[in-house]
Amino acid sequence: MATYRKLNAAWPDNCPVPTPQEALSGARRLVRYGYRLAREDGLPVNYRGGTFKLTSGNRHTWTHRGAWMVNPNRRDGFGGWRSLVHGISHRLHHRFWPSDDGHSARHAWFENELAAYAIKNFLDGQLKRPERMKEKPDPVTTRCERVTAAIKRWEVKKRRAENALRKLRKQERYYGRRIGHPGIPATATAV
Repeated sequence: MATYRKLNAAWPDNCPVPTPQEALSGARRLVRYGYRLAREDGLPVNYRGGTFKLTSGNRHTWTHRGAWMVNPNRRDGFGGWRSLVHGISHRLHHRFWPSDDGHSARHAWFENELAAYAIKNFLDGQLKRPERMKEKPDPVTTRCERVTAAIKRWEVKKRRAENALRKLRKQERYYGRRIGHPGIPATATAV
């Protein structure tokens, strides 16, 4: 039978603090694992995903308005992964077994299972993503490319304008001949 004494002994002394990205990924996996444990215990629950948001300060890892608020480093004496697992276990235990006391034997078992999962899968940095090295482009090269593209756009506009003027002058000559109006010049140069 799981007890809180066993649970406290399972955590290492220097429990690492997760990065925000690690905390969100770990919280998702812990919640999914908690649903799996409840299903194995005989409850008819299915995990449908959810929204996970970061929070900070003295806020608990808990749900608020349908979203999981995840605090990677709450200052509650534990901090880090241990605090995260503790908050998630209490929220899920309350969700699955609302008639149970908050620190019952079932909760000790549930938190112990989540802690064992976290210790095995999260503490050694397994959730860290490799950093993507994004090369910064040279600003002078970028500006040069922008100027070249702008020149090209304006040359296209100039060609279109010259073509449109050529067609309009042709139409002007046609209507000048057709009407025979002396006020419309036969050439494109108007006075």
